[in-house]
Amino acid sequence: MSRSLHTQKLDVRAERRLDRPYSKRQAEADRLSGRDVRYSAATSCRPRIEWQKPLSGTWQPLKVRDVRTFLKSLGPPAAYGLRVIRLKRESAFSAEGIVFAEYVMPGEIRLYSVPANPWELPFILACADRAAFERHGARVEVDFAQEQTTVRWSADGLKQFVLYEVLAHELGHHMLQYRKGKRTEAVCRWSDHERRAHLHSPRAFKTVRMVDGPQ
Repeated sequence: MSRSLHTQKLDVRAERRLDRPYSKRQAEADRLSGRDVRYSAATSCRPRIEWQKPLSGTWQPLKVRDVRTFLKSLGPPAAYGLRVIRLKRESAFSAEGIVFAEYVMPGEIRLYSVPANPWELPFILACADRAAFERHGARVEVDFAQEQTTVRWSADGLKQFVLYEVLAHELGHHMLQYRKGKRTEAVCRWSDHERRAHLHSPRAFKTVRMVDGPQ
């Protein structure tokens, strides 16, 4: 462990702040240096997780316990500075299709419900999206003549997709943003933000597998 609060590694600092969110800097410095070895548990600063019952015709693949287990497997840096994760009751859409989630600065993640299974999409899926769906067990059928795509999910497959491809991505946004301070504006161009967040999904998959073992 570093002997200075200013040079602590992220995982050490994150665990310290999550466990003792209201401790004073001087008290932490005294504890680190050995001048004060007293310890009293403080109120936890783990992110709040809110779950809403999905609207009719929609599906929320995750429960609160799924999110907590996932965050625990990723370790303190993933939750450091995160205020709330909201499992929303409604679905969201854009011109590009289904919106699975969004990161709201400086520390909120919104995970939207998805349409009921199967998905009848009035467009041809991008190759990257199809690969991500199939990686988690989705059955994808493409009708090129009608320019439509049908996606069929198992409950477990969709849950894994939302954890590893959606939630992990939004956590990547948060980790990049929070390391630069508690800012309410993006720390870099959004295209770069997306690129960096995208890298977090395979890292999360590898980390959880190392902690929990093959599933």
